[in-house]
Amino acid sequence: KNSISYVTDSTNSDTGFARNRIRSCVIPHLREINPEVESAFLRLMRHAREDEDFLSKNAEDELRKSAIDDGYGGYSSEYLLSLPKPIRTRAITAAVMLEDPDAARRLTERHIALLEEMLEKGGGVTLSPRLEARVSQGRFSVFGKISEKKGGNLHRIKGDNEIIPLKSGISCIFFGRIYRPSLMSLAEFEKRKKIHKNLLKNSLNYDKISGNLFLRSRQPGDAFRPAGRGVNKALKKLLGEEKVPAALRDAIPVVCDDMGIVLIGGIGCDERVKIDQSCRRVLVLDIVE
Repeated sequence: KNSISYVTDSTNSDTGFARNRIRSCVIPHLREINPEVESAFLRLMRHAREDEDFLSKNAEDELRKSAIDDGYGGYSSEYLLSLPKPIRTRAITAAVMLEDPDAARRLTERHIALLEEMLEKGGGVTLSPRLEARVSQGRFSVFGKISEKKGGNLHRIKGDNEIIPLKSGISCIFFGRIYRPSLMSLAEFEKRKKIHKNLLKNSLNYDKISGNLFLRSRQPGDAFRPAGRGVNKALKKLLGEEKVPAALRDAIPVVCDDMGIVLIGGIGCDERVKIDQSCRRVLVLDIVE
């Protein structure tokens, strides 16, 4: 019709490509089992799309019904918990979508599990450096937040190296692991330390924090003063001394405040925020999973 000659892609016969292996190797075997395999796949995709549209529409309707109309916004966590799981998870996603579509598209199964747990038990979850979800007094809220610092060396980096604000009781996901900072008294900390031998390596004196806390990955030139060692250490050298495998070093959580690094997860805190008898509040960076 358009006088364009037929052209065969030179890679179409190369089974080194997955699409060609499926077309040339997998589909013929499936046709031997069911000659109508292509039609069956098309029906499955059509039905799955129709089912998804139906469930998503119902979830959006239920989310609207759960909205708390008192001028403060948010949704009833009790109402959402009463919904069947397929509707509930889609309603949660829809709530995130209304606030930040990009963050909603990036939600993982772990994010959804944390949000489900939060609906039941309360608390908060950091969904991205820009977005947070929280349940307080039966109200489920999703809201944007300011996460970047002006000046200093705590600028956002792309990918897994994004800076994540840390707040007590609010979980966050960093390199596939769930972290939850929690505050406790010195007496409670001393009790927990007897049971959890490595607790000190993930704790700091919260009373000595300057400004806000952030979690990030290591950066070139990072250095800090490990509590009790009396010397400044380049983080690169310290991770080598601790025999942390090179492939895992980017995933080590680096906690900073407005003045710099205060904690290297699994290694310990900076001398500036060491835990002593004057400490009233201890912050522990718990690994949930």
